[in-house]
Amino acid sequence: MKRMVLITTLIFSFFTAIFSSAQAPLHQLDLLAIGPNENAAEATLDWDKLIGEWDIKMERVGPSGAVVSSRPGSWNIFYVLDGYVIQDAFKLDQTGGEPFQFVGLRIFDEAAKRWKQVTIDNYEKRLEFAEGTSNQDKVMLNYTHQSGAELRSTYYNISKDGFEWKQEKLDKHTGTWNMGMRVIATRKR
Repeated sequence: MKRMVLITTLIFSFFTAIFSSAQAPLHQLDLLAIGPNENAAEATLDWDKLIGEWDIKMERVGPSGAVVSSRPGSWNIFYVLDGYVIQDAFKLDQTGGEPFQFVGLRIFDEAAKRWKQVTIDNYEKRLEFAEGTSNQDKVMLNYTHQSGAELRSTYYNISKDGFEWKQEKLDKHTGTWNMGMRVIATRKR
């Protein structure tokens, strides 16, 4: 429990330092890394094609698979902390109101052979933890929402020019995963 409190405090301090108007901009904090650290886990390279600045279209998908709504935004994914950690900054434009935003950090836990991720957003204003696996074709992260829903996020169709991301919810009665959101990302030129 003490370890979790310490980790949460460190993560909160990191995010506060990055986004505080009293602090220097991110590029002046020397947190960005040019690429993965040569000593980082090999799985870190699975994110290589996802690194960059992306224009996105997020779609909410209904039970039938039809798109219910769509919004534009941006998603920036980059290496930080000497190339051991992947960070992203996500912003979804909203009509009438503040944009939805989240920041995520993930590192490969070599002992557990799994990705460990933490995200925080400006909507629910809480930390969310996920774990998952990756290969050169996809990254998959599982987590439990505060509502108790089991969710799975998957990055797939990854190329140098784009990728897709989907969030699925487990139907505990049937054991099937149902897509609720999808992102189509195109690399900014």
